[in-house]
Amino acid sequence: MALDSAILHEKAVVTLADIICLATPPRQIVRMASTDSGFVRMDLEETAAYFSQHPLKVKAAGKRILMLPLILFSDDTSGNKSKKWHKFESWYLSLAGLPRSHNTRHDNIHFVCCSDKVSPIDLGGPIAQELTMLETEGTFVFDALYQEMVLVLAPLLCIVCDNPRASELLNHLGSAAIKFCRICMVSTVYLCVH
Repeated sequence: MALDSAILHEKAVVTLADIICLATPPRQIVRMASTDSGFVRMDLEETAAYFSQHPLKVKAAGKRILMLPLILFSDDTSGNKSKKWHKFESWYLSLAGLPRSHNTRHDNIHFVCCSDKVSPIDLGGPIAQELTMLETEGTFVFDALYQEMVLVLAPLLCIVCDNPRASELLNHLGSAAIKFCRICMVSTVYLCVH
């Protein structure tokens, strides 16, 4: 066993042929695979999972897979000078992989939805469903650069918003809260006294 494991450990790349079946004293078959930290025992199920293709590779069926992380932006806007009257709840989207100079250009900020009657949480529900689908399943689109169909996955990198909107989306009490969060014990009373 020591000789076989030493030979396997010297290889830089582990292939299916590198899994060695060794007979242990109770006559059980043990499959071992080399990792950076040594050897790992695997049963038949783990061995099959270790060498199976990634589910996205199977879904893509040989096509390219592109990752486009997204940044979602939410705020309330108004056509008036004050947001007190006729305010709109707005959601915007931009690509996170763009350089900073291009990320803030108007042609790279995409309008998602807007309403003056629906709350931002109600607007965010369908957006979350669509983004979850884009992150887990992806969608096939035609890529003009490669001139072929590609599988696009778009995970959500972050949601950018101001403090009142973040409190509203996360169901915090905002500046009216006695404690900053439900975990820490520091309160506004403690800060005022000390």
